[in-house]
This record gives sequence, structure tokens and C-alpha cells, in this order.
Amino acid sequence: MATQTTLIPTADPSDARLHMPEQTPSPEPHDDAVVNDPGTTPVIPVAGLAQHLLATILCFVQNGYAIEDDISGETIAGIEHYADLLDLDNPRPLSSVEQHALAQVSVELSTGAVAGLGGRSFDGIDAFGLLGVFEAFTPPRHHDLEAATRTLVERKRDDTAVSGGTGRATERAIKATGLIAQHVYDVHGRFPATVPAAYAGT
Repeated sequence: MATQTTLIPTADPSDARLHMPEQTPSPEPHDDAVVNDPGTTPVIPVAGLAQHLLATILCFVQNGYAIEDDISGETIAGIEHYADLLDLDNPRPLSSVEQHALAQVSVELSTGAVAGLGGRSFDGIDAFGLLGVFEAFTPPRHHDLEAATRTLVERKRDDTAVSGGTGRATERAIKATGLIAQHVYDVHGRFPATVPAAYAGT
């Protein structure tokens, strides 16, 4: 039986110690001795939620599901050009799609807690991308959301979870995904619209 080895690039973003408040309201009261004390090493798993949402939208598109912006109520301009690809009469609400993506990464990150990687609760600590280390799939890290989609497809070209089991993403699927995601960014001023681009599982 053949095995496959996956190499994950690592980088130290800084040689300085991350300041973690030792008392509430950041850690929960029963966790006041788990950070910044000798012998403690907090591990904070972070998910690229913008990338995961982009992959979710692409998967929906690959399987013929349209998405509507129920948050703003605005029509996604140009989506009608993909009527041959998408079921425009039965679109999925954007709010639900974003919550779906958030739920998926929450489950994935929680497996790290089960394995002992993180799992302590911290509040008020925001996760941001770090240039060259962990970058969100959203402008300004990418020129636009179609470019981000193309980067995603290139990264995941052999991943059926991204292609929805229908093979590599077609050019029209990439463009439709970019169109939907760009609408979100243009109308809401951010991507995703309602959840963080980088999500810390803390």
C-alpha cells in the first residue's frame, strides 16, 4: 500500500513572545494560569475562513447551486449569464452559506482541541493574517476575488472537496465563483460578509 507524505511549510512570524493577558476577561477565570507562566505553551489554531468560504462557494457552483445575497437584498449583477450553470430559481442564501462554512471550520479546529492542541477559551483576541506566513484569501492579499479563486483552484487542483467531486473547476465555474465572491466584497466592504476572514479556534 503506497503512502503519501505531505510537507507543510512552517515559519516563525516573530522571535518575541506573544503577550497573552493572564486574567479575565481574556482567559476564562479557571484558565488564569495557562498562559505566560513558566512551562505553558498556548497553541491557537487558526483557520482561513475566507479561503474555506471561497471553496464552499466553488463547490456549490460546481454542483449547480446559485447563491443570493439575502443580507443586503441586492442582486448579484451578472449572475444571469450563468443560467446554464446555476439553478437561479432556487438560490441558497449567502447568510446560510457563510454559517455553513463557519460551522465546518469550527468542527475542524475543535479536533485540535480534542488532540490537545489549544482548546482553551480566549475572548477579545483577533486573528489577522501575517504577510508571507498566513494570508487571508481576500483583497488586498489578492487583486480581486476571481484571482483568489484561481489561486485556490491551483492549490487544490487535485482536491475533490473543492471541485465537488465533479473534476477540476471549469473556467466558467471559476468566473461564477469570483463574481459571487466579488459581489460580497464590493457590497459589504469585506469578504466574508458576516464572519472573520481568519478565524481563531479559541
